[in-house]
Amino acid sequence: MPKAINSLEKGLDILFCFNFQDKSLSAQTISEHFDIPLSTNYRYLETLKDRGFLARNGVTGNRELGFVLFKRGTSFAYK
Repeated sequence: MPKAINSLEKGLDILFCFNFQDKSLSAQTISEHFDIPLSTNYRYLETLKDRGFLARNGVTGNRELGFVLFKRGTSFAYK
């Protein structure tokens, strides 16, 4: 499988690990969940944050789903 697709799959996997119970996750928790090095995980998290898919909680430092997902979701709800 090409590396670009593998990276996309990892990014999507990270987004899908958030749910009603896990609304806020640490980089360490995400890294352990997917068994990827923390340094690699940070690159995924920063890319997702830069694109608005994730946000970083200023108090805890944990990652949370970003506003862009809400914005995209609501654009389909009002068609």
